[in-house]
Amino acid sequence: MYITRQYGYITKLFTWKFVLLLPLGMLNVFQEHIDSTGTELMKNWYLFLQIPFSVLVMWIFTTMEIVGDNSEDPFEGRINDVPMTALCRTIMIDLRDILDEKNLPQPVLPKDNILY
Repeated sequence: MYITRQYGYITKLFTWKFVLLLPLGMLNVFQEHIDSTGTELMKNWYLFLQIPFSVLVMWIFTTMEIVGDNSEDPFEGRINDVPMTALCRTIMIDLRDILDEKNLPQPVLPKDNILY
C-alpha cells in the first residue's frame, strides 16, 4: 500500500492549519461557558483552562498525523514495519520442512529486540 505524496502533503498541511486555528475556534466555546457561570473566579478559570485543553487537542491531532505518516509504507524495514525478512525465512523453513529436507536454515533472530 502506497499513499501518494500529494495526499500526504495535503493531509499534513490541513492538519497543521487546523491545529493553528483551533485556539481561535475554541474561544467561542469557552466564552459560552464563561457567560453561563455566575462568579468572577469561575470566569477567570475558564480562560486559563482553554490553554491546556487546546494544547491537548493539538497534541492528539499532530500525533495522529505522525502515526499516519509512519504507517504509509509498512515495508521499509523500520522498527514498526512488517518484519518481511523473518516472515519470508519462516515460510521458507516451513516449506522445506514439508518437503522433508534435513538441512533447514535457522530462523531470523531479533537484533536489539527488533525483528526485521
